[in-house]
Amino acid sequence: MRKKVFFKAVILLFSLGRMMFPKEEIKNGLVPSRRVKIDITKKKSFFIERKIKYPLAQPIGLDLDEDRNVFLIDYKESRLFKITKEGRIFVISRKGKGPGDLLNPKIVRIKDKKVYIFMNDNRCEVFNLQLKFRRELKVPFFLKSIVVLKENTYIVDEPYPYKGIMKIKLKDLNSNNSLDVIKFPIPNVNKTKYEAFDYFYDVLPIRGGFIIGVSKLGYVFWVYDAQANLRYKFSKKYNPIRLTSVYKKNFLEELKRKPQIFNFLKGRLYFPEYFPPYKYFFACDDGKVFVETWERKLGKSRVDIFDKGTFLGSVFLPDYSMGACRDNNIVILYKQNDNWKLNYYELSFLFKNF
Repeated sequence: MRKKVFFKAVILLFSLGRMMFPKEEIKNGLVPSRRVKIDITKKKSFFIERKIKYPLAQPIGLDLDEDRNVFLIDYKESRLFKITKEGRIFVISRKGKGPGDLLNPKIVRIKDKKVYIFMNDNRCEVFNLQLKFRRELKVPFFLKSIVVLKENTYIVDEPYPYKGIMKIKLKDLNSNNSLDVIKFPIPNVNKTKYEAFDYFYDVLPIRGGFIIGVSKLGYVFWVYDAQANLRYKFSKKYNPIRLTSVYKKNFLEELKRKPQIFNFLKGRLYFPEYFPPYKYFFACDDGKVFVETWERKLGKSRVDIFDKGTFLGSVFLPDYSMGACRDNNIVILYKQNDNWKLNYYELSFLFKNF
């Protein structure tokens, strides 16, 4: 029971940190690159709940396939949505513990034309891109993040208790073989005090391997190949932004709406002096990384864009909860007037010669 409450607390703190925004404009003094001109065009947007009969209660993850169809999971309502680029929506709403059923899905990954849905009960349900059930896997880990390198080979991050980021191979439904453990200094989260931003880290797929970001360790990212060898790391200087009293108040008011988790964290939660170096990040298969920062302008968040570790520049986007990209096309999900909205953008880059 305690483990389950712990995970719910992790989920809520992580999502609250990404969805709560300061109301004032914030500047950190960073100068955009002069070598690259970035054009971003909004292609379309729509409110999801106006197209479906199911409300979105707690969307927690999304991914894009090669045709830029969006696959979105709802943790609370245990649903999987497929949203085509034409705006058609299909849904799996089979709540349960059997093969093909969903129960508190927390991670969605697309690999080799398969949709992997990882559940809170250590199951992985695998579907094809048409949402036809294919197989079920048992994952013997309490997952924070997972990357599908190929069928049956994964990078997993088990935070409770923290064991490191491991490359594993699932031989069958009930056994696993730990291939390697990456020695990585992510802070241990199994403790008695919880910083509001302890859980701002993730392990995401990127072309030929995966990327790790840990905001508590600074504005820095590590990129590994599929054999779990470090390829390169990149970082960016930033000026710390002080945490505001208004933000703390709003954060706690939102937390009180979840009495079980609020009571679990009561007396254990504390706020740092500054916001983390960044709010959220997602990666493209082609090597681009999009980092949402705490800097704000006209109600939008600054997003820094990197290509294979090189800083290209920044754009400003609505304060979003999650995003995904494919071939210079990005999709973000955010809340507007208590309704969930998808925005589709196309990016183009003009490289200047000096």
